Amino acid sequence: MAIPDENIHPTTTGNAAKTVAEHQVKEDLVFYSGWFCPFNQHVWISLEEKGIQYQYKEVNPYKKEKHFLDINPKGLIPTIEYQGKALYELLVLCKFLEEAYPNHKPHLLPADPF
Repeated sequence: MAIPDENIHPTTTGNAAKTVAEHQVKEDLVFYSGWFCPFNQHVWISLEEKGIQYQYKEVNPYKKEKHFLDINPKGLIPTIEYQGKALYELLVLCKFLEEAYPNHKPHLLPADPF
Protein backbone atom coordinates (compact mmCIF):
# COMPACT_ATOMS: atom_id res chain seq x y z
CA MET A 1 0.00 0.00 0.00
CA ALA A 2 1.36 3.40 -0.98
CA ILE A 3 2.00 6.07 1.63
CA PRO A 4 -0.44 8.99 1.23
CA ASP A 5 1.23 12.09 -0.23
CA GLU A 6 4.53 10.21 -0.72
CA ASN A 7 4.85 11.70 -4.18
CA ILE A 8 4.15 15.28 -3.10
CA HIS A 9 6.77 17.71 -4.44
CA PRO A 10 9.78 17.11 -2.14
CA THR A 11 11.16 20.65 -2.00
CA THR A 12 10.09 24.26 -2.00
CA THR A 13 9.25 26.08 -5.20
CA GLY A 14 8.86 29.70 -6.35
CA ASN A 15 9.74 32.48 -3.90
CA ALA A 16 10.13 30.00 -1.05
CA ALA A 17 12.85 28.21 -3.02
CA LYS A 18 14.72 31.52 -3.36
CA THR A 19 14.55 32.03 0.41
CA VAL A 20 15.77 28.48 1.02
CA ALA A 21 18.70 29.05 -1.37
CA GLU A 22 19.70 32.13 0.65
CA HIS A 23 19.87 30.07 3.87
CA GLN A 24 22.14 27.15 3.01
CA VAL A 25 25.25 28.51 4.75
CA LYS A 26 26.09 26.92 8.10
CA GLU A 27 24.72 29.03 10.98
CA ASP A 28 24.42 28.62 14.76
CA LEU A 29 20.67 28.18 14.34
CA VAL A 30 19.43 25.39 12.07
CA PHE A 31 15.76 25.43 11.08
CA TYR A 32 14.41 21.99 10.15
CA SER A 33 11.29 22.45 8.12
CA GLY A 34 8.89 20.99 5.64
CA TRP A 35 7.65 23.58 3.19
CA PHE A 36 4.20 21.98 3.11
CA CYS A 37 3.39 22.43 6.81
CA PRO A 38 1.55 25.54 8.09
CA PHE A 39 3.23 25.22 11.51
CA ASN A 40 6.60 25.56 9.81
CA GLN A 41 5.39 28.62 7.93
CA HIS A 42 4.72 30.41 11.22
CA VAL A 43 8.26 29.87 12.53
CA TRP A 44 9.79 30.55 9.11
CA ILE A 45 8.00 33.89 8.83
CA SER A 46 9.13 34.77 12.36
CA LEU A 47 12.77 34.06 11.44
CA GLU A 48 12.48 36.19 8.32
CA GLU A 49 10.62 39.08 9.95
CA LYS A 50 13.10 39.28 12.82
CA GLY A 51 16.09 39.03 10.46
CA ILE A 52 17.64 36.11 12.34
CA GLN A 53 20.43 34.26 10.55
CA TYR A 54 19.62 30.57 10.13
CA GLN A 55 20.44 27.55 8.05
CA TYR A 56 17.43 25.92 6.39
CA LYS A 57 17.20 22.14 6.20
CA GLU A 58 14.28 20.49 4.44
CA VAL A 59 12.89 17.39 6.17
CA ASN A 60 11.30 14.70 4.05
CA PRO A 61 8.48 13.36 6.26
CA TYR A 62 8.85 9.89 4.76
CA LYS A 63 12.66 9.63 4.89
CA LYS A 64 13.92 11.41 8.00
CA GLU A 65 17.69 11.54 8.43
CA LYS A 66 19.35 9.89 11.43
CA HIS A 67 20.74 13.17 12.83
CA PHE A 68 17.29 14.73 12.76
CA LEU A 69 15.80 11.79 14.67
CA ASP A 70 18.73 11.86 17.11
CA ILE A 71 17.98 15.48 18.08
CA ASN A 72 14.20 15.04 17.84
CA PRO A 73 13.10 11.45 18.51
CA LYS A 74 9.47 12.33 17.75
CA GLY A 75 10.54 13.49 14.28
CA LEU A 76 8.37 16.60 14.49
CA ILE A 77 8.76 19.69 12.37
CA PRO A 78 9.33 22.53 12.80
CA THR A 79 12.49 21.99 14.83
CA ILE A 80 15.30 24.36 15.70
CA GLU A 81 18.78 23.19 16.61
CA TYR A 82 20.75 25.87 18.42
CA GLN A 83 24.19 25.40 19.96
CA GLY A 84 23.79 21.63 20.03
CA LYS A 85 20.32 21.65 21.59
CA ALA A 86 17.01 21.04 19.87
CA LEU A 87 13.59 22.55 20.40
CA TYR A 88 10.31 21.77 18.72
CA GLU A 89 6.64 22.69 18.99
CA LEU A 90 5.43 25.87 17.32
CA LEU A 91 4.75 28.06 20.36
CA VAL A 92 7.95 26.98 22.13
CA LEU A 93 9.96 27.94 19.04
CA CYS A 94 8.32 31.35 18.68
CA LYS A 95 8.92 32.13 22.36
CA PHE A 96 12.51 30.94 22.06
CA LEU A 97 13.15 33.26 19.10
CA GLU A 98 11.82 36.23 21.09
CA GLU A 99 13.94 35.42 24.15
CA ALA A 100 17.16 34.27 22.44
CA TYR A 101 17.17 37.22 20.02
CA PRO A 102 15.77 40.16 22.03
CA ASN A 103 17.49 42.78 19.85
CA HIS A 104 15.95 41.46 16.63
CA LYS A 105 12.79 43.40 15.88
CA PRO A 106 9.90 43.50 15.42
CA HIS A 107 8.82 41.70 18.57
CA LEU A 108 6.19 39.24 17.46
CA LEU A 109 4.89 38.30 20.90
CA PRO A 110 3.47 40.80 23.40
CA ALA A 111 5.65 41.86 26.32
CA ASP A 112 2.58 41.77 28.61
CA PRO A 113 0.79 38.39 28.69
CA PHE A 114 -2.53 40.18 29.22
